[in-house]
Amino acid sequence: MTDKQNADAVRDAVNAAAPVEETISEALNNKNIIRKFKFIPVSEIINNLQPTRWLINGYIEQHTMTLIFGDPASGKSFIAIDKACCIATGTAYYGHDVRRGAVFYIAGEGHNGLARRFKAWEQHNGVSLENVPLYVAERPAQFYDEEHAKAVAKAVQELADTTGQEPFLIVIDTLARNFGGGDENSTKDMNLFIQHVDDLKDRWGATALIVHHTGHGDKSRARGAMTLKGALDHEYQIQKDASGNISLQNTKTKDGPDPAPLYFEIVTVTLSHNSDNNLIEGAALIKTEGQAQAAGKKLSPQKRRAVDILRNCLIDKGRKRHVRKDMAQVDCVTLDEYREALRLGNISAAKKPDDIDRSVRRVIDDLNSVGITVSYGNFIWLPDKSDKTGRTKTDSFPEPDGQDKSL
Repeated sequence: MTDKQNADAVRDAVNAAAPVEETISEALNNKNIIRKFKFIPVSEIINNLQPTRWLINGYIEQHTMTLIFGDPASGKSFIAIDKACCIATGTAYYGHDVRRGAVFYIAGEGHNGLARRFKAWEQHNGVSLENVPLYVAERPAQFYDEEHAKAVAKAVQELADTTGQEPFLIVIDTLARNFGGGDENSTKDMNLFIQHVDDLKDRWGATALIVHHTGHGDKSRARGAMTLKGALDHEYQIQKDASGNISLQNTKTKDGPDPAPLYFEIVTVTLSHNSDNNLIEGAALIKTEGQAQAAGKKLSPQKRRAVDILRNCLIDKGRKRHVRKDMAQVDCVTLDEYREALRLGNISAAKKPDDIDRSVRRVIDDLNSVGITVSYGNFIWLPDKSDKTGRTKTDSFPEPDGQDKSL
């Protein structure tokens, strides 16, 4: 081999080796670098099962993509704001515990209308939003575009670094206003939107909550390419009837049982007067007064008996308690007392003790999910009809396995 050939060989070897170092660096910073493909024994994954981690117990999981959709003016943003405020403040969501954490809200509308809704939620629920980790973007995003999506991620990271509050929930309200220059009906364009939202939530293990519109022709599904629904972990449809009653119905849950529907109405909340003494008003959600009655008409005989048993249990053993120091006293019984009353009342047709216990827990779960009963800690009660929100303030989530130990 000549000296020139040797030199060329050395140069080629150096050039061949150089990309290896670069590839390692890129692999740490660029998810698009192809990693080694391999298989592992299934025992490795089934022996390392992770419990469900809820943001809103039974309704929204941590580190998932959730979508709520409905017609214009159906109450979609009110639902999203309601969930966002509950998570940011640690306020129970109509009897369902939440995992408290920072919320980053990317809205497509002006701040003035949004401010009235947040203020109305604060005033209506009696929970201050002062100094809570709830942040609103100054303008809409364009998630179809990679550079714009990176700019959103950078802004979130900077605020998280400044406040020490990494996002638990990222709200995108609405998809249309935060999509960018792509076509919602294009599978390719929608896949880019999904990829960039996935990148954003995966960076912190956060949940993305997307607010979207119904299809133009098919009101039973969200608008645009169907690839969006395939990417979702949870999907909810929002509908408003002629009387103004709003329903939230689950239309997809990837794993686990479908959560029970919830029903609301929008009420006017007086906020203040401006300098010209003109009244400033906002609006907030309440569970409709007829919700428990409507649900009761559809309850199985077993669950109707369970409600009657709780009423009798409250008469026999109920007493006023401060369930939490920041709540008014409620007339309640312990869950142990109620469970025992359900067992003695033969609420389950099962014979085995374990099967009976499961049936009892399921009945209590179902009654809580529609707001007929409320439980917290080791106590359960029938909510006061004057307390339409059915809410309590919580500072902690149920046990780490994600299961509500109070049920």
